[in-house]
Amino acid sequence: MSQIVLDEHLGYTEVLEPLRKWITAAKIEDLAPDETLKDDRILQILRNYKQPTFLTLEGWADKASLTSQSR
Repeated sequence: MSQIVLDEHLGYTEVLEPLRKWITAAKIEDLAPDETLKDDRILQILRNYKQPTFLTLEGWADKASLTSQSR
């Protein structure tokens, strides 16, 4: 599993490819292809992984912050 997961607003060329040079990274839509990803669904997907860090335009969220939010 990816250590860093990027939201759909962060670009492949500008963000994902440089990250992949030093850490495992993926786009959220690659983890759930063929799905419409709303905020609640993104949280469900990330909770299935051991230690995801979700990177967005607004910042980042790690496993601790994901588990502390209401389900």
